[in-house]
Amino acid sequence: MFARLTLTLCLLCACDTVRVHKSTVHVGEEGLDIPLSFASGDDSVTISATSRVACESLLWNDGTSFTNGTFLASPGARLQLRRVTPGESDVDLIAVYRRARPGRQLHLDVNVFVTGAADLSLEAAEHNPRLRKALATMWEIYGRAEIFPGQVRFLPLPLPDPNIELKDCDGDMPSARAGATALQRTRKAPPGLNVLLVQDIEAAKPVAGYSALPGGVVHDVPSPDGVVLTLAYFDTSADDPLGQTLAHEIGHYLGLFHNVEADGTSVDPLADTPKVPPFGMANLMYYASAGRQPKLTAMQIAAMRRHPLLY
Repeated sequence: MFARLTLTLCLLCACDTVRVHKSTVHVGEEGLDIPLSFASGDDSVTISATSRVACESLLWNDGTSFTNGTFLASPGARLQLRRVTPGESDVDLIAVYRRARPGRQLHLDVNVFVTGAADLSLEAAEHNPRLRKALATMWEIYGRAEIFPGQVRFLPLPLPDPNIELKDCDGDMPSARAGATALQRTRKAPPGLNVLLVQDIEAAKPVAGYSALPGGVVHDVPSPDGVVLTLAYFDTSADDPLGQTLAHEIGHYLGLFHNVEADGTSVDPLADTPKVPPFGMANLMYYASAGRQPKLTAMQIAAMRRHPLLY
């Protein structure tokens, strides 16, 4: 046996096009090879796999790095993973199955948490020209994917220090686990995508923001994760990329990878995303700043529109 299912839970959300399977699987020496539970009409799955061994990464069975995200697939697809190092471990697995919803306007609720960054009060943040412009830019980008604002709420979340330090297990690279304490405090917020405004993100390399990938699980279930966005990294000129960066991080939250990473060889699994500069640089999900009019491909749009937080 490649895998031992120790717990399986199926949840049905308000939208009948979404099925969520939660399980704990045991990854042995030979790896994990299990069928995905596609039903008739399902055409994508958003997968989140987290090892219970702290800081352990997972690989696809072909040796490439596994990253949580949305995959366009079909019945018969299998999940085949293995550990980086020899041994065995348990992995918490969430698989969200979704059917396509073409030709339909979808909506996304957003909670913007005001932490005291940039000395902004809750009232000031709601009317701040820079934040309003950033949100307008983000919604303009997502409007091309027929994703529109639902409820956008500004909520207080005062932090003693509105700076967040990012470290991975080696102590030098950003990690979505960082800032988890602050994001845990969003658990009681209304359902929606949480955006945490911080003063600065302290890391070995410049970081403008980060996101869970993917974020959320089921619409109407609050999730203590979200997008963290720094207000100190950018200038406030006419070319201020705050809105574009917010759109990029929300792309991660909705299940998108970088179309290409800095090494030029690690790429996303979508067939229609440009992988080679200069064409790849114009994509919203380019690892660094994208173009002034960042583009999304048809497959990126299809993947995002299947995220369970959209309604």
